[in-house]
Amino acid sequence: MDLTFHPASEMFPLLSDADLAALASDIKANGLREPITLHPDGSILDGRNRYRACINVEVEPRFVEWDDQGTPEVFVISMNLYRRHLTVGQRSMAGARLANMKSGARTDLEPKTNLSEVSNAEAAQTVNVSKQSVKNAKTVLDSGDDELIHQVETGNMSVSTAAKGVRERDKQVDDSAPKRCKRKRESADASAARGATLRQYGVLARKLYDGLEAITGLPDIETMLKATNKKHDVLTTKVPIAINWLSDFAHALSERNKRNGKQSGEAERVQGKGHEEETQPQDRALDAGDGDQAA
Repeated sequence: MDLTFHPASEMFPLLSDADLAALASDIKANGLREPITLHPDGSILDGRNRYRACINVEVEPRFVEWDDQGTPEVFVISMNLYRRHLTVGQRSMAGARLANMKSGARTDLEPKTNLSEVSNAEAAQTVNVSKQSVKNAKTVLDSGDDELIHQVETGNMSVSTAAKGVRERDKQVDDSAPKRCKRKRESADASAARGATLRQYGVLARKLYDGLEAITGLPDIETMLKATNKKHDVLTTKVPIAINWLSDFAHALSERNKRNGKQSGEAERVQGKGHEEETQPQDRALDAGDGDQAA
């Protein structure tokens, strides 16, 4: 018979493999002393470890049904709190789960047993720990860190240490979020500025191209001087600047073309060398073939 576990039964952690093996050995030698409690829906409310141990050693388990007094959560706590050697952290985790449970929203409870949400103080009193311990446990549970929760529930880490680690981690995340947003904004602004600058230079390059095209069709100097009229003074100051810039630009273009031509020539030489290496074995083979025929 394969039974499921009631949600309330999971308020306390399962035994470790070593402890479960010890329990199974005891049950095999002495039998199941305490029956397993079932919820009216057929799920195991109390006795998950005893049930697993019975299955492992092939001992027929015995069952009793919960009397439906109070709530499943309170029943589970009362059956496990002092029967098991639980640490403060383990009891606090159970208290946090009790405080988190809104019984009014549960569908498996009869209306007569529906209770309002259990406060941290009430949960702490129920599991015999401080209110702060329950708050720490809730912090650990809310973190969603399964490994951290497991460390507390197995007694390998105190609940206060685990909660402190969660709070410090959350603080680091909160502190770094504005910085990340600022860096993203700055990066986006810089990218937009680069794009705008490139577009402006693109327009300028087109004007330069059109201007040079126009210059090639200009009349002689004397005729051009007569056509400048009042703009003569402006041209006197601007033309030398334009000439110097065009000279530098022409030199840069020439150097780039030389580099491109050199790279292209090297690539052609490499390809030509490869072609020679491919053809030489073929030529040698033909020579050898001619020799054989002659022989």
